Amino acid sequence: MNKNSIIQSLRRSWQHGDTVIRLIFINVGVFVALNILLLIDRVGNYRLHLSNLLEYLFLPSHIITALLRIWTFITYMFCHLEPMHIFFNMLGLYIFGRIIRDYIGDSKVLPLYILGGISGAIFFLIFISVFDNGAGALIGASAGIM
Repeated sequence: MNKNSIIQSLRRSWQHGDTVIRLIFINVGVFVALNILLLIDRVGNYRLHLSNLLEYLFLPSHIITALLRIWTFITYMFCHLEPMHIFFNMLGLYIFGRIIRDYIGDSKVLPLYILGGISGAIFFLIFISVFDNGAGALIGASAGIM
């Protein structure tokens, strides 16, 4: 299989795929982009200050900071750094997303994914503020998938 046929196959999958496939494409694309940037930052001496970028993509554990960075309620659910993390999240999205799509329809999958992710973010912030005072951040699509 040559490079052009792989690209054409991916393009066809994007164009004719459902919302679940497109969500997988977006998550994997962000994963690849973040990891390429991290690799460049680690191998080269470019000092890209990726920790600063990641702070603006991940959902911070402090409620005030999270409310000041309101976009992180969405961006965190598309960010993964570890291969096994994205693999199992995308496997779950593929399996359960297909089932949900068959029950509620393709047009409602994305809103459900986004609302699940936002709900997970809210529960994370409540849980962290009540039970833990440690610094950290929330990343990954788990809440949107569940």
